Amino acid sequence: MTLQEFFDSLEGQHIDVDNAGSSTNKYQCVDLIKSYCNKLFGVSVSAMSGYGNAYEYYTKFEKKSALYNNFTKIAYTSSMEFKAGDIVVWKADFSSTGAGHVAIATGTYSQSKVQTFDQNYPSGSACKYVTHTHNKINGVLRPKDSSKLGADSSSATAASSESFVSPKTWKNGSTKETVYKLSSLSSSIGTLSAKESAKCYEKKGSGYLVVYDLDSTSKHKAGFVSYKGGISGAPTGGKTYKNGSTAENVYADTAKKTKVGSLNKNESCTCLAVIDGMYLVVYKVDSASYYKCGFVSYSGGLG
Repeated sequence: MTLQEFFDSLEGQHIDVDNAGSSTNKYQCVDLIKSYCNKLFGVSVSAMSGYGNAYEYYTKFEKKSALYNNFTKIAYTSSMEFKAGDIVVWKADFSSTGAGHVAIATGTYSQSKVQTFDQNYPSGSACKYVTHTHNKINGVLRPKDSSKLGADSSSATAASSESFVSPKTWKNGSTKETVYKLSSLSSSIGTLSAKESAKCYEKKGSGYLVVYDLDSTSKHKAGFVSYKGGISGAPTGGKTYKNGSTAENVYADTAKKTKVGSLNKNESCTCLAVIDGMYLVVYKVDSASYYKCGFVSYSGGLG
């Protein structure tokens, strides 16, 4: 199993590998790490019995043989390179419970953010990709043998600095596919025809973010679909976008026919590409766990 296959097999799932949690305390972030160590490094789950609080994976690293036999402990610095497969460990006070947090780096990061694969973030969430700030990161545990991550990890580690996404070709099946405004796959904004092709730029939750031709014109439209479309390991990346001092309208299409939302003043998000002279952004909906995507006119400091 490769690192990407591990992510793909668990995305959207809840896992409890050690049966250590109570009925109200299952599916912890450490369950994901124990599964990772088991599936890719051959560490038995029982060998990690008692590896409880997430922050202790860093602070008590030397006392956890299953970790120090397979990983190297590296303290966080502001110039840190987060490599695919790194176990990222946050300090105890990162969480309200005082347990900290732990997740697996995908290899995509910037000077202020890092993308990881998490469980139980926010609390109760299934396994999914999350973009964190560097706040309260204690350090990383880096695999001693990166070959165990498989070939798929090489493309992820290349994203050591911010860059626009290289999309993958998405191909629809034999039926129409609904396109949604939200990554939670709700609020329909269009459809893709049977066998229609599009470009996939990212995956958020259960939704694949695709861009496709707008009504056979030279313009384009973006949204989320549930069908995988032949994609193996959705692309990751993007550049940090920072809105200006006024709200910015977000449109589903580069023709500005359908408004899907707006960015708050000074709001930061991720810009995936420049298409038809507009900026394709993906951003988290206020006070929600899902995302929207669309096109904006303002460059957000990207040029």
